[in-house]
Amino acid sequence: MNLFYKYFRFLWHQAEIERRNKILSLILPNEGSTLLDCGCDDGSFTMQIANKLKAQRIIGIEINEIRRTKASQNNIEVYNSDLNLNIPLENSSVDVITADQVIEHLIDIDKFINEIKRVLKPKGYAVICTDNLASTHNIFALLLGLQPYSGPTLSNEIQIGHHPLNPTIEEAMQQYEAVITGHTKVMTITSLKEIFKVKGFNVETSIGVGYLPFSPNLAKLLVRVDKRHSLFIMIKAIKLQVTFTIKKCFNYNLFIIQKIYPCVSLLL
Repeated sequence: MNLFYKYFRFLWHQAEIERRNKILSLILPNEGSTLLDCGCDDGSFTMQIANKLKAQRIIGIEINEIRRTKASQNNIEVYNSDLNLNIPLENSSVDVITADQVIEHLIDIDKFINEIKRVLKPKGYAVICTDNLASTHNIFALLLGLQPYSGPTLSNEIQIGHHPLNPTIEEAMQQYEAVITGHTKVMTITSLKEIFKVKGFNVETSIGVGYLPFSPNLAKLLVRVDKRHSLFIMIKAIKLQVTFTIKKCFNYNLFIIQKIYPCVSLLL
C-alpha cells in the first residue's frame, strides 16, 4: 500500500508539473499587456505566467485569505471575489485570462464564462485547465461502481467514495489547503470545448496532460493519440471579435455582423 501511495503521488506530482509547463507553452509574449489569473493562489505561478507574457498589469482573484496575502506580496493586484459572481473588472480590460484547477469548483460556470468573455479584450484569450471526467482512473472507478475520483464531490464534510490518496476530508484539505469547496462541475474535453464555443469563443488548442497509471514519459506519448482520457484537460479559447459594417444594395442598407476567429457572416 505504501508503494502504491508513493507511486501515484509521484504520477500526480509529475502531471502537475507538466500541466503548468503546458499552460506556459500556450502563453505568447505581449509587451505591456494585462493578465488576470483566476484562483491565483500565492501568486508564484501567476508570476511565471506574467513573465512569459511580459505583462505590465498583473491581476489575481483569490478567495483564500492566507494565499491572497502572499500573492499581494508578489506585487499582484489581488481581489477577494467569488468567481460564481461578477469579476470586479471593466469590460474589455484584460488581454489574457488563466484559470488552472478552478472551473470544477464553481457552481455557475455559465456566469464564469460570460464574465471571462466580458472582461477580455477583442482577440484576447483564456487558458482553462481542469480535471477530466473521462480520465482512465475515473472510468476505472465507475467500472467498480464507485464515485469518480475527480467528482462531482458529494460532501464537503466527509469523503464519499474511494480516495486512497486522501481518505479523509482533513487529509484532502491539508494537501490542498487553498480549496474552499469540492468539485461541483467535472467535464470531458469535448464538453469543455463545446461550452466555450457556444459562449462565443474559438477554441484554438486543446491539450491532455497525464495518463494514469502510466509513467510520465509514456503518458506524454499516450496523450498525443488519446487526450480524451488524460488526467487533466486544457484549452486555449480566443474571444470572437464582432464587427458591424453597412453596405448599400439596391437602395437598401444591409447590416453585416461578422465574427472573426473563425469568420462567420450573417445578413440581416
